Amino acid sequence: MENISGAKLDVIWSPVHHDKFIIWGPDITLYEVARLKEIEKKTSFTQISSTRGAIVVASQSASGVCCVDISAMVDQPDPLLALGHATGKVTLTSLKQTYDPLGLVGREFGVKYARPCNGVAWNHNENNLIAVALDKHRSDSCVQVWDVHRSSLSTDDYPDNASPPPSEPGRPVAELAISETAHSVAWTNLGNRVLAASMNLKNIKIFDLREHTGKAMGVATSRQCLGVCAEPSGWQLASRGDGGVCVWDARALARPLLNLPAARPPRKIQWCPTRRNLLLSLQRDSSTLRLHDIQQAQEYKATQSFDSSMSATPALEELDELEEQPARGPSVLERDVCPASQPLASFSWHPAHEARLLAICLTGGVVEYTVCERVTVGWGARGGLVWAGGGALRLMRDDFYSTLRDISHLMQQRANTDYGLKPDLWQNADLAEDEALSGLWHFLALSKSLVEDGCFRNSPWKHPGVRTVLRSPGEGGYRSEAVPLLLPDMPNRKVTVYRSAERQCALQLCGWGWGWENAGVGVERAEAEGTPCRAAAIAAFHLRARAALDVLARAREPRLRVAALALAGPGADERLWHEALAAAAPALPDAYLRATLHFLAAVAAPPHSDLAAVLVSVT
Repeated sequence: MENISGAKLDVIWSPVHHDKFIIWGPDITLYEVARLKEIEKKTSFTQISSTRGAIVVASQSASGVCCVDISAMVDQPDPLLALGHATGKVTLTSLKQTYDPLGLVGREFGVKYARPCNGVAWNHNENNLIAVALDKHRSDSCVQVWDVHRSSLSTDDYPDNASPPPSEPGRPVAELAISETAHSVAWTNLGNRVLAASMNLKNIKIFDLREHTGKAMGVATSRQCLGVCAEPSGWQLASRGDGGVCVWDARALARPLLNLPAARPPRKIQWCPTRRNLLLSLQRDSSTLRLHDIQQAQEYKATQSFDSSMSATPALEELDELEEQPARGPSVLERDVCPASQPLASFSWHPAHEARLLAICLTGGVVEYTVCERVTVGWGARGGLVWAGGGALRLMRDDFYSTLRDISHLMQQRANTDYGLKPDLWQNADLAEDEALSGLWHFLALSKSLVEDGCFRNSPWKHPGVRTVLRSPGEGGYRSEAVPLLLPDMPNRKVTVYRSAERQCALQLCGWGWGWENAGVGVERAEAEGTPCRAAAIAAFHLRARAALDVLARAREPRLRVAALALAGPGADERLWHEALAAAAPALPDAYLRATLHFLAAVAAPPHSDLAAVLVSVT
């Protein structure tokens, strides 16, 4: 890891011990993450999320330490750290005193001339290699690579090929860039032994250790070169500077792929190890992290040859013009994520868990955070909903739409059943799955059959309704026959009922014919369909109060049983009862209940019962 300028604290996940991380600043502390319910009660821990806590495993002083990185050696029982010191020396340590199977703990790798160590980086493929970035010295190299298993002398220097003393320090396997300054180093994905280094406040250089010339195989010139990091599984590099972040293609360093300006200098940049093209940066004194989601980066085609583009080194006076040129293919989507409300000191992606990171505040608090993935949603031509997430393409289940009652999905379902195309209109009512719509189809079927039977004459409508049938006298009128009847449930009360062909058709449009024999069938059918209010209304309209009471008494809803009290008849003051019915009817939620109370309030007011007129006035 590079030396973060001005940073007091840094956090690093172990690349192989996925439940351990370190925080280093004045001290270096090793933490182990566990679920809160698994931590013993008397154990001291720091809560980092609603479900996890971090337990201190070990700690030591970090006096004189400038940079730290953690090895990817799986044979080590605990994280093996490389510490870069202000003198240029690199030491290996394991904070927890445990078994050291490789005998590496305590090894030191020094330099000829003391100067600050600006960065160390373990190679995660050949995990015995450490790259070191050093300050300038006129007689020494600023980039050195050490093999932690090799000693200062080769085996040829010892008689009889005897093994060298294990206590002697290692000799660099590569020394690069004499009399220059290296700000940071990073191993790239171009090869197991290919390094990227930010140098001299103006260059990014790539070195291939397989070539023994010691010269850079690629050079880029940029003002944004205070730190460099390589994408773990791609060709891209990212570099930071006072003006922002640059993204590069390591195979063609002629110019950056993207220039990402920042309001304040970035303190740290890091590629996400579990998802391609996702870069995270932290600006100085910021409480948010900037997420750079790079789009179409793999479609970028270098227009120049590999060798020519890698060797292009424009002068400093050409940098402004070069870096202001627009990106030649990739684009970026940026957004801020806020792990904590306090200013942040550093962060670290988890090496294996997708979109999980640790952020450390300037006050020392540690927060675990999961970055929500940017989801792109697409609608299919047939109404299907699809989106990408978690590395998979996901399709919404059909039962989701039925829960939402989405009209487009409902229309598709109806279309699949030939809804609206049935030869008999009443057949569409069974496919509607909606009470009001089903009633409409039944009405259309009844109206059509009455028109075809010649019951309606001179009607301008293909499907005439009750108002059309019951024309007013000024519009042609009709004549009715007055018939005296006794109320079935109250034999002492006589009412006058009017009969006519028009009234007969109106009743048929409502779903029942003349007389209780026909209406009783409608009451039973309505109750069986789960519409007790409609069944009670039909019974009440035919002066069958007892049948209406029985229907409401059998209803499941308690409020309908209370409504049955209104049908029980008047008490001592009949006028007061009728006035109470008229006042209570508008407050009822069900239209059939309102119609029933209006009817009962009106049936005793006039000297006769005009059922059809009441129906028209209510609707």
